[in-house]
Amino acid sequence: MYAIVILIMLFSASLLQAQEELGASKSLPDAPQPQLTYSAPADSPSAENVQHPTLGSRLTYVATHELAADMLNPAISAGGIRASLLDRATSSFMNKALMPALLHQDVRYYGMYEGNVFRRFCYATSRVFITRSDDGSAAFNSSELAGSVAAATISNAYVPGWDKGVRQTASRALTSIGSDAGMYLMKEFMPGLTRKLHLRGNDLRLTQ
Repeated sequence: MYAIVILIMLFSASLLQAQEELGASKSLPDAPQPQLTYSAPADSPSAENVQHPTLGSRLTYVATHELAADMLNPAISAGGIRASLLDRATSSFMNKALMPALLHQDVRYYGMYEGNVFRRFCYATSRVFITRSDDGSAAFNSSELAGSVAAATISNAYVPGWDKGVRQTASRALTSIGSDAGMYLMKEFMPGLTRKLHLRGNDLRLTQ
């Protein structure tokens, strides 16, 4: 059953993206196919040069990159995989696809990547509360809050009876927000750490 749901999501996402790209190609018959760019810009983008991901591309990203993570973890049982898979799918769909599309927000992470460590830490963790609108201006990250609460509420349909209720739902929503904050920290600091480790490894090889 769950495999069928995942396949339906993948198929729907592909159809949405294809329809959006087809519509763009019809309006501009001689133009090349648009390409979605997720790389963080060096400077703060203006409303004119920000490329916004479409709903189809958001769904495709969720379906292909988020859903497989727990299936690759051998420490999780079959039942745990199903529940965790549904949690991840629901939360990712709400936070990264549906809510940003409905609220016209760009929830991609634009990092600092350099400067004071404490300032970067505060910046990264605050992105669960502050994001950008489609016009490039700063906005309250209502997609994160609404998506996390909606996903936690939906999960009451399949979690065990002892894990249902207002307190448990609030706990799942806060856990989802905290998890996203942790992911933003990784996105902020991992590139620099990887670069330093790579350079250190090169220095060690040169001295041998």
